[in-house]
Amino acid sequence: MIEEDAQNGTPQNEYLYLGRQRIARVYQLFTGPYYYYGDNLGTSRVIADENGNMCYDADYFPWGGEQYVFTNTCPQNYKFNGKERDPDMGIDDFGARFYQDSMGRFYSPDWSATVEPVPYAKLNNPQSLNLYTYVLDNPLSLRDVDGHNFNGPWQPGAGGCQQNNGNNPACSSDPCAKDPHCVTVTATPLGPPPTAISVWRGLLQRWQRIDWSRILQGLQQGLLFSPFGELDIGAEGVEEGLELAEEAAASANKVNHIFGNAAHNLDPLVSEFGSQQAAYNALKQATQAAVAQQRVTGVFEISVKVGSQNVTVRGAVVNGVAEIGTAFK
Repeated sequence: MIEEDAQNGTPQNEYLYLGRQRIARVYQLFTGPYYYYGDNLGTSRVIADENGNMCYDADYFPWGGEQYVFTNTCPQNYKFNGKERDPDMGIDDFGARFYQDSMGRFYSPDWSATVEPVPYAKLNNPQSLNLYTYVLDNPLSLRDVDGHNFNGPWQPGAGGCQQNNGNNPACSSDPCAKDPHCVTVTATPLGPPPTAISVWRGLLQRWQRIDWSRILQGLQQGLLFSPFGELDIGAEGVEEGLELAEEAAASANKVNHIFGNAAHNLDPLVSEFGSQQAAYNALKQATQAAVAQQRVTGVFEISVKVGSQNVTVRGAVVNGVAEIGTAFK
């Protein structure tokens, strides 16, 4: 959990993280919680309150700019890839460098702690030789973790180091590897360590308004609490649990984004198929058929016939599969 304070020390926001992913926010300790629903790159696409009402709903351009903002009654600054966006300059803080979505480039060239001819380059991929480029010019499939490392879609706990090339400090197991001024302090607890139950109760007292059943769905296998109160992810069974949670959250998020917004005018489609999920399944099937028939590649906007309804669908073809971004009439 991270607390964000004003210059005078007044608490502004509290952010809750799980698997290195921001999942909830409480504003000034009283308003909220607000839940973040991100896409496969970690971009904040939907934010909902504790009752499931959307207070932020937006579509993004491939390079990170907000394309359509359908509603925004809970403004906040974490947007593309989950990175903080400067509201004045419109640039995103990726840690090592700042990024500008309108250019699709970083403001400064890539750099490394040790001298390298072309930092973080892959000599078998010419796109990586441009020190200003963003994720090899492939923003639909790759994300940048820290301003240095490109990686695939967000994976819980991965931290973006599967494609680490060389001795990258950002991917070191040493917590001080990225900061030369870091000091490691070993603390000895006074008295017996808290039990798992006491840690759980402490978390619930701190975040008593959060619906933990949503957050922990799919994580029941392999979820452990360390004796010192840190949330640890056990090795056995956790990968499956995290994948189930991610898939369930992504599917629910997509259905809610498409059919939960009255501006999309898809209520007749839901009525025709009986439920939002059934309507989404039919929409996905019809879109895949249309993409295959028209031999569509890359980003697309097409009109498809779903039941008796004509629906406009925006998305992208990834490895021959039509991934729906949004749909409306």
